Amino acid sequence: MKFQVNLLIESMSDFPVTKKFSKVLLPLIWFSEGGDVTGGFRDRIYTNLVLMPHVVSLAAWVALGLGVVLCLIAAALAARKQWEGFRSGDTNEAETTHRG
Repeated sequence: MKFQVNLLIESMSDFPVTKKFSKVLLPLIWFSEGGDVTGGFRDRIYTNLVLMPHVVSLAAWVALGLGVVLCLIAAALAARKQWEGFRSGDTNEAETTHRG
């Protein structure tokens, strides 16, 4: 992490000394801080921030695919039942016609 404190310097009409100043950003202090994340904490960070979003995304796609497959199976079964109903209805009509 880096941190820096700056001072903005520009001319001010109330102070004649600053008339020749141009607008400048002057760094006053700065420092850098760093560290290493190791051990179990690193593993938890990886699991929660990297691995779990991938698992959730994969689970969502699997659930979507399973839903599509189940909808197709339901549509096929409904179409099959309707087709069998038409076939059995046609057979009864044909038998009735031949008897009459």
